[in-house]
Amino acid sequence: MKSLFTLNWWVWLLRGLLFVVFGIIAFVSPVVTAATLAIWFAAFLFIDGVFALIHTFRHWKDNDDKWLMFAEAAISIVLGILLIRNPSITLLYVSLMLAFWFIYSGVVKIGLAIQVRKEIKGEGWLIAGGAVSVILGIVLLARPDMAIAGLIGLLAFFAIVMGILMIVISFKIRKGSKWIENKVDHAREKIEDAREAFEQRGQG
Repeated sequence: MKSLFTLNWWVWLLRGLLFVVFGIIAFVSPVVTAATLAIWFAAFLFIDGVFALIHTFRHWKDNDDKWLMFAEAAISIVLGILLIRNPSITLLYVSLMLAFWFIYSGVVKIGLAIQVRKEIKGEGWLIAGGAVSVILGIVLLARPDMAIAGLIGLLAFFAIVMGILMIVISFKIRKGSKWIENKVDHAREKIEDAREAFEQRGQG
């Protein structure tokens, strides 16, 4: 099985850095309005979604996880566009949209972790990231009327934690993909040796 994880570990590294940058900006920025929050997160969702979508299509034939990755990327892009086109959207609506996105994104990450557990080591980090995402989504659903300051703080904290987890995951994926490549190369060498031995035996 091939997965987008083993093909593009650095994509997860860059996405993790994007999460961390967004979280830091949200923490250090002054008091913002719901419209500003919508624009910030819209840009984040759109960029992250486009980036994920491009790399999903680049390895479409080789990726067994393509539909899950495509759905997550497409939803991110659609939500980003909706928020960009409606900057005057209410805080309640923003909270609900983000809640559903976090829950879906978390479920996808957990599902992918289960699929690739034989390909990489440390899939628990991906499960942890998915769990954090789902928990945040549930919190937002339970408290959609949360004050803007509380919402900003929650999103900033989540973004930094998720970003760090994704960075760790990227290096786990890189290590796992190298292990797989070494095993494949070793198997090819064994096959080549067996073929040469068979040919020599046939000539003798």
